[in-house]
Amino acid sequence: MRLPLPRDDAGVAAYLRQLMDRGDYRPVVDGTYDFDQLREAYAYVDTGRKVGDVVVIMPGHGRNAV
Repeated sequence: MRLPLPRDDAGVAAYLRQLMDRGDYRPVVDGTYDFDQLREAYAYVDTGRKVGDVVVIMPGHGRNAV
């Protein structure tokens, strides 16, 4: 799958959801950072070593919500 998706509509979102439900697409999370570590997250992305997504946890949402 090529991301970002070429357009933003409900059909594309539904298709992506179907892929995820079938297990045909699973996002790769390379790292998780709290919001107060935003500089560190950007610094890591800028190293070019990132393989997958970097998740930033917003205040009040905790790591268990991801």
